[in-house]
Amino acid sequence: MSRAKIQAFTILEVTVTMILAAIVISITYTAFDIISRSFQNYKEKQEEVAIMVKVDELLNKDFNRATLLLKNGPDGIILKSNDQQTEYLFGDSSIIRTTLMADTFKVHMEDLQMYNERKLVTTETFDNEKAVRIDELSFTITYQERKIPYHYYKQYSSENLISR
Repeated sequence: MSRAKIQAFTILEVTVTMILAAIVISITYTAFDIISRSFQNYKEKQEEVAIMVKVDELLNKDFNRATLLLKNGPDGIILKSNDQQTEYLFGDSSIIRTTLMADTFKVHMEDLQMYNERKLVTTETFDNEKAVRIDELSFTITYQERKIPYHYYKQYSSENLISR
C-alpha cells in the first residue's frame, strides 16, 4: 500500500502566522483607539469654538438690528428693535440670550463693561426706575487659558437720537 503525501502547513508555520496576525490586530486596535480619542478631543474643541463664534455672530446681528440698547440689571442688556426685543444675561459661566426662545451658551466670561457715550455704566449709575442707554459692550471669554476680547459698538442713527 502506498502512502499519499498530504500537502499541509507545519505547526511552526501556523504558529508564526498566528503571532503575526495578533501583532497586526493589536497595532490596528491601538491605532484606532488613538485616532478615536484624537477625533473626540478635536470635536470637543471645535464645539467650544463654534459656541464662541455663534455668540459673536448673534451679538453683532442683534447690535446692528437694535434701535435701542438698555442696561438691564447689573449683568444684562435689552436690545430693542422695531419688531422684537432681545435680552442678554451675562454670567461667569454662561451667556443667556432670550428672544422668542432662550439660548444658553456655556462660556467662561469675565470683565463685563458697558458704556454710554464713552462713560462706563456701573451699578452705582444704574437705577432700576430709569433704564440707562448703552452704546458699547465689552467682555472677555477665556478659552484654553487664553483671553479673547469681545467688543461691540452701536452707532445710533440721528433719527433714533432725536427721538430719545
